[in-house]
Amino acid sequence: MSYISKSLWQMINLRKDTMYVDTAEAMWERACEYFTWCDENPVTWNSTIMSGTKGGSKVENESPRPYSVRAMCLFCGLSEGYIASVRSSKDQSSDYYLVISKVLSLIYVQNLDYATAGVFNPIFTSKLLNLGEDNEVSEPSKVEIITLGIPSLSNSENEVLEKLEMEKSFSQIDKEQKVKR
Repeated sequence: MSYISKSLWQMINLRKDTMYVDTAEAMWERACEYFTWCDENPVTWNSTIMSGTKGGSKVENESPRPYSVRAMCLFCGLSEGYIASVRSSKDQSSDYYLVISKVLSLIYVQNLDYATAGVFNPIFTSKLLNLGEDNEVSEPSKVEIITLGIPSLSNSENEVLEKLEMEKSFSQIDKEQKVKR
């Protein structure tokens, strides 16, 4: 399907079939149509050349259109809440879960790839993708301390003094026992 419209709202307005997705396959097909539309409709803007012989003239710039969950939901006639609900169910046997996981991964990878290459703003993209934030709750780590005959560290100065007194007492006992032998 070839899309003439460059604006998302016009594309949504032209499509009358986006209000209902009845199968996971239909969801995947609509998501692929959205990705195709993004690829065929880059973001364009005009700017003025500031110097040189062509200074003052207008030039049209374009950049790849970033994939986004919100725009895909609009394009496909889905709600973001539905996507979040299916994804949070973690029912990996569900076709809907598999499709949504694949779609979210594609959106993530496209944004990350272009940000890494400098096409998209890396700082904005990292915030958009929540990079650097640990959103997953992991189980606590188990730490096992192995002493290997090394004395344990003291928790306070008093504990250090007590250990020194004990060592002094033991050394005096050893001396007395050696004298008796």
